Amino acid sequence: MENKNLHFQSFGSSSSGNAALVWDDTTNILIDCGFYPTYIQKHLRTIQKNLTDIHAVLVTHAHADHVNAYFIREMVNCNIPIYCHENIVEPIIKRHHHLLKQVHKNIFRSFSDNEFSIGAMNVRGFEVTHDSEGGCFGFTIRARVNGLQKKISIATDLAIPAPEIINEFADANVMMIESNHDVDMLEKSPRTAWLKNRIRTTGHLSNDECAQFAVEAVKKSLNSPHTIVLAHLSEQCNTHEIAHRCTTDALTSAGYNHITVLLTHKNMPGDVIEV
Repeated sequence: MENKNLHFQSFGSSSSGNAALVWDDTTNILIDCGFYPTYIQKHLRTIQKNLTDIHAVLVTHAHADHVNAYFIREMVNCNIPIYCHENIVEPIIKRHHHLLKQVHKNIFRSFSDNEFSIGAMNVRGFEVTHDSEGGCFGFTIRARVNGLQKKISIATDLAIPAPEIINEFADANVMMIESNHDVDMLEKSPRTAWLKNRIRTTGHLSNDECAQFAVEAVKKSLNSPHTIVLAHLSEQCNTHEIAHRCTTDALTSAGYNHITVLLTHKNMPGDVIEV
Protein backbone atom coordinates (compact mmCIF):
# COMPACT_ATOMS: atom_id res chain seq x y z
CA MET A 1 0.00 0.00 0.00
CA GLU A 2 1.26 3.47 -0.83
CA ASN A 3 0.53 6.83 0.80
CA LYS A 4 0.45 10.43 -0.26
CA ASN A 5 1.21 11.76 3.22
CA LEU A 6 3.34 10.74 6.20
CA HIS A 7 3.67 12.88 9.32
CA PHE A 8 5.39 12.85 12.69
CA GLN A 9 4.74 14.87 15.85
CA SER A 10 6.02 14.71 19.41
CA PHE A 11 3.28 15.28 21.98
CA GLY A 12 5.92 15.83 24.68
CA SER A 13 9.18 14.31 25.84
CA SER A 14 10.69 14.57 29.32
CA SER A 15 11.00 12.59 32.54
CA SER A 16 7.36 13.58 33.15
CA GLY A 17 5.96 11.93 30.04
CA ASN A 18 6.65 10.81 26.47
CA ALA A 19 4.44 10.27 23.44
CA ALA A 20 4.71 10.82 19.70
CA LEU A 21 2.44 10.12 16.75
CA VAL A 22 3.24 8.85 13.27
CA TRP A 23 0.38 8.93 10.78
CA ASP A 24 -0.36 8.55 7.11
CA ASP A 25 -3.51 8.47 5.00
CA THR A 26 -4.86 5.37 6.73
CA THR A 27 -2.90 4.56 9.90
CA ASN A 28 -2.15 6.32 13.19
CA ILE A 29 0.59 4.87 15.43
CA LEU A 30 1.37 6.26 18.87
CA ILE A 31 4.91 5.72 20.15
CA ASP A 32 4.84 5.54 23.96
CA CYS A 33 1.92 6.62 26.11
CA GLY A 34 3.39 8.34 29.14
CA PHE A 35 0.54 10.83 29.56
CA TYR A 36 -3.03 10.66 30.78
CA PRO A 37 -5.67 9.98 28.10
CA THR A 38 -7.12 13.49 28.42
CA TYR A 39 -3.76 15.07 27.54
CA ILE A 40 -3.22 12.94 24.44
CA GLN A 41 -6.85 13.35 23.36
CA LYS A 42 -6.47 17.14 23.64
CA HIS A 43 -3.53 17.18 21.24
CA LEU A 44 -5.03 14.63 18.89
CA ARG A 45 -7.94 17.01 18.37
CA THR A 46 -5.56 19.70 17.06
CA ILE A 47 -4.84 17.41 14.10
CA GLN A 48 -8.51 16.38 13.75
CA LYS A 49 -8.10 12.97 15.41
CA ASN A 50 -9.41 11.15 18.49
CA LEU A 51 -8.18 8.36 20.74
CA THR A 52 -10.37 5.91 18.85
CA ASP A 53 -8.46 6.79 15.64
CA ILE A 54 -5.26 5.25 17.02
CA HIS A 55 -4.56 1.92 15.36
CA ALA A 56 -1.71 0.81 17.62
CA VAL A 57 0.56 1.90 20.45
CA LEU A 58 4.27 1.07 20.42
CA VAL A 59 5.92 0.98 23.87
CA THR A 60 9.67 1.46 24.19
CA HIS A 61 10.04 0.32 27.83
CA ALA A 62 8.31 -0.03 31.19
CA HIS A 63 9.28 3.23 32.91
CA ALA A 64 6.30 5.32 34.02
CA ASP A 65 7.17 8.33 31.84
CA HIS A 66 6.60 6.08 28.82
CA VAL A 67 3.67 3.98 30.02
CA ASN A 68 0.69 5.53 31.75
CA ALA A 69 -1.56 2.77 33.12
CA TYR A 70 -4.70 4.89 32.76
CA PHE A 71 -3.89 5.33 29.08
CA ILE A 72 -3.37 1.59 28.68
CA ARG A 73 -6.76 0.94 30.25
CA GLU A 74 -8.28 3.41 27.80
CA MET A 75 -6.70 1.55 24.91
CA VAL A 76 -8.07 -1.71 26.28
CA ASN A 77 -11.54 -0.17 26.48
CA CYS A 78 -11.19 0.98 22.86
CA ASN A 79 -9.79 -2.42 21.75
CA ILE A 80 -6.60 -0.83 20.42
CA PRO A 81 -3.51 -3.12 20.40
CA ILE A 82 -0.40 -2.31 22.41
CA TYR A 83 2.86 -3.55 20.92
CA CYS A 84 5.93 -4.05 23.07
CA HIS A 85 8.87 -6.42 23.14
CA GLU A 86 8.11 -9.79 24.65
CA ASN A 87 10.47 -9.08 27.57
CA ILE A 88 8.58 -5.93 28.60
CA VAL A 89 5.03 -7.25 29.04
CA GLU A 90 5.54 -8.65 32.54
CA PRO A 91 7.41 -5.59 33.89
CA ILE A 92 4.61 -3.30 32.68
CA ILE A 93 1.92 -5.39 34.34
CA LYS A 94 3.98 -5.70 37.52
CA ARG A 95 4.69 -1.97 37.70
CA HIS A 96 1.01 -1.08 37.24
CA HIS A 97 -0.60 -4.11 38.88
CA HIS A 98 -2.92 -1.92 40.99
CA LEU A 99 -4.56 -0.63 37.80
CA LEU A 100 -4.01 -3.52 35.41
CA LYS A 101 -4.86 -6.46 37.65
CA GLN A 102 -8.05 -7.03 35.64
CA VAL A 103 -6.17 -6.97 32.36
CA HIS A 104 -4.75 -10.19 30.97
CA LYS A 105 -1.35 -9.90 29.36
CA ASN A 106 -2.79 -11.11 26.04
CA ILE A 107 -4.03 -7.56 25.40
CA PHE A 108 -0.40 -6.85 24.56
CA ARG A 109 0.96 -7.88 21.19
CA SER A 110 4.59 -8.76 21.75
CA PHE A 111 7.28 -8.66 19.11
CA SER A 112 10.81 -10.04 18.99
CA ASP A 113 13.45 -9.14 16.41
CA ASN A 114 11.31 -9.43 13.31
CA GLU A 115 9.82 -6.54 11.40
CA PHE A 116 6.04 -6.37 11.54
CA SER A 117 3.31 -4.39 9.80
CA ILE A 118 0.69 -2.00 11.12
CA GLY A 119 -1.52 -0.81 8.31
CA ALA A 120 0.67 0.47 5.48
CA MET A 121 3.68 0.92 7.78
CA ASN A 122 6.48 -1.52 8.57
CA VAL A 123 7.86 -1.40 12.11
CA ARG A 124 11.11 -2.72 13.52
CA GLY A 125 12.10 -2.62 17.18
CA PHE A 126 15.77 -2.55 18.12
CA GLU A 127 17.24 -2.85 21.61
CA VAL A 128 19.08 0.08 23.18
CA THR A 129 21.09 0.37 26.39
CA HIS A 130 18.87 1.96 29.04
CA ASP A 131 18.38 0.55 32.52
CA SER A 132 14.76 -0.54 32.41
CA GLU A 133 13.47 -3.92 33.54
CA GLY A 134 12.90 -6.13 30.53
CA GLY A 135 15.02 -3.89 28.32
CA CYS A 136 14.42 -0.77 26.27
CA PHE A 137 13.80 -0.44 22.53
CA GLY A 138 13.88 2.10 19.78
CA PHE A 139 11.80 1.90 16.62
CA THR A 140 12.17 2.40 12.90
CA ILE A 141 8.97 2.97 10.95
CA ARG A 142 8.92 2.73 7.17
CA ALA A 143 6.26 3.61 4.62
CA ARG A 144 6.10 4.30 0.89
CA VAL A 145 5.04 7.82 0.02
CA ASN A 146 4.51 8.83 -3.60
CA GLY A 147 6.74 6.02 -4.79
CA LEU A 148 9.55 6.75 -2.31
CA GLN A 149 10.56 4.78 0.77
CA LYS A 150 10.36 6.97 3.88
CA LYS A 151 11.88 6.13 7.25
CA ILE A 152 11.51 7.48 10.79
CA SER A 153 13.93 6.33 13.52
CA ILE A 154 13.23 6.94 17.21
CA ALA A 155 15.22 6.39 20.42
CA THR A 156 14.11 8.58 23.32
CA ASP A 157 16.26 6.80 25.95
CA LEU A 158 19.71 5.84 24.76
CA ALA A 159 22.49 5.40 27.30
CA ILE A 160 25.24 4.05 25.02
CA PRO A 161 25.42 5.03 21.32
CA ALA A 162 26.57 1.64 20.06
CA PRO A 163 27.46 1.31 16.35
CA GLU A 164 24.62 -1.12 15.67
CA ILE A 165 22.13 1.44 16.99
CA ILE A 166 23.62 4.17 14.82
CA ASN A 167 23.06 1.85 11.85
CA GLU A 168 19.32 1.77 12.66
CA PHE A 169 19.25 5.54 12.02
CA ALA A 170 21.07 5.46 8.70
CA ASP A 171 18.96 6.84 5.83
CA ALA A 172 16.13 7.96 8.12
CA ASN A 173 14.24 11.00 6.86
CA VAL A 174 13.43 11.98 10.44
CA MET A 175 15.52 11.05 13.48
CA MET A 176 14.35 11.43 17.07
CA ILE A 177 17.36 11.13 19.39
CA GLU A 178 17.77 11.61 23.13
CA SER A 179 19.73 14.71 24.15
CA ASN A 180 19.24 14.41 27.89
CA HIS A 181 21.88 16.39 29.74
CA ASP A 182 24.76 18.81 29.61
CA VAL A 183 27.79 17.12 31.21
CA ASP A 184 28.86 20.17 33.23
CA MET A 185 25.34 20.89 34.46
CA LEU A 186 24.97 17.27 35.56
CA GLU A 187 28.27 17.34 37.48
CA LYS A 188 27.37 20.61 39.22
CA SER A 189 23.82 19.50 40.06
CA PRO A 190 22.86 18.47 43.62
CA ARG A 191 22.07 14.93 42.49
CA THR A 192 23.73 12.09 44.35
CA ALA A 193 26.96 10.55 43.07
CA TRP A 194 25.07 7.29 42.46
CA LEU A 195 22.43 9.01 40.32
CA LYS A 196 25.00 10.98 38.33
CA ASN A 197 26.90 7.79 37.58
CA ARG A 198 23.71 5.97 36.60
CA ILE A 199 22.75 8.76 34.18
CA ARG A 200 26.23 8.79 32.62
CA THR A 201 26.56 5.02 32.22
CA THR A 202 23.24 3.18 31.89
CA GLY A 203 20.68 5.98 31.94
CA HIS A 204 20.79 8.71 29.33
CA LEU A 205 22.65 10.24 26.41
CA SER A 206 24.40 13.61 26.90
CA ASN A 207 24.15 16.51 24.47
CA ASP A 208 27.69 15.84 23.21
CA GLU A 209 26.97 12.15 22.70
CA CYS A 210 23.71 12.96 20.92
CA ALA A 211 25.49 15.39 18.59
CA GLN A 212 28.18 12.83 17.74
CA PHE A 213 25.51 10.14 17.29
CA ALA A 214 23.63 12.38 14.84
CA VAL A 215 26.77 13.13 12.82
CA GLU A 216 27.73 9.45 12.63
CA ALA A 217 24.21 8.44 11.56
CA VAL A 218 24.20 11.06 8.80
CA LYS A 219 27.64 9.93 7.61
CA LYS A 220 26.26 6.41 7.20
CA SER A 221 23.30 7.68 5.14
CA LEU A 222 23.11 7.81 1.37
CA ASN A 223 20.46 10.48 1.83
CA SER A 224 20.71 12.65 4.93
CA PRO A 225 17.66 13.37 7.11
CA HIS A 226 15.79 16.62 6.70
CA THR A 227 14.90 16.82 10.41
CA ILE A 228 16.48 15.71 13.69
CA VAL A 229 14.30 15.94 16.80
CA LEU A 230 16.00 16.18 20.22
CA ALA A 231 14.15 14.24 22.92
CA HIS A 232 14.03 13.72 26.68
CA LEU A 233 15.82 16.92 27.74
CA SER A 234 16.50 17.10 31.47
CA GLU A 235 14.79 19.97 33.27
CA GLN A 236 17.55 20.31 35.87
CA CYS A 237 20.66 19.40 33.88
CA ASN A 238 20.03 20.86 30.42
CA THR A 239 18.54 23.78 28.54
CA HIS A 240 16.91 23.89 25.15
CA GLU A 241 19.47 26.45 23.98
CA ILE A 242 22.49 24.33 24.96
CA ALA A 243 21.06 21.12 23.50
CA HIS A 244 20.10 22.76 20.22
CA ARG A 245 23.45 24.53 19.84
CA CYS A 246 25.43 21.37 20.58
CA THR A 247 23.81 19.31 17.82
CA THR A 248 23.55 22.11 15.25
CA ASP A 249 27.21 23.07 15.76
CA ALA A 250 28.32 19.45 15.33
CA LEU A 251 26.25 19.03 12.16
CA THR A 252 27.51 22.33 10.74
CA SER A 253 31.15 21.42 11.48
CA ALA A 254 30.61 18.14 9.61
CA GLY A 255 29.10 19.96 6.61
CA TYR A 256 25.45 19.12 7.33
CA ASN A 257 24.07 22.59 8.02
CA HIS A 258 21.04 21.90 5.82
CA ILE A 259 19.43 19.63 8.47
CA THR A 260 16.72 21.16 10.65
CA VAL A 261 17.11 20.49 14.38
CA LEU A 262 13.90 20.68 16.43
CA LEU A 263 13.31 20.44 20.18
CA THR A 264 10.76 18.55 22.22
CA HIS A 265 9.16 20.02 25.33
CA LYS A 266 7.63 18.93 28.59
CA ASN A 267 3.82 18.75 28.38
CA MET A 268 3.73 20.53 25.02
CA PRO A 269 3.55 19.22 21.45
CA GLY A 270 6.24 19.94 18.92
CA ASP A 271 5.88 20.91 15.29
CA VAL A 272 4.08 18.64 12.84
CA ILE A 273 6.77 17.27 10.52
CA GLU A 274 5.94 16.15 7.00
CA VAL A 275 8.17 13.17 6.29
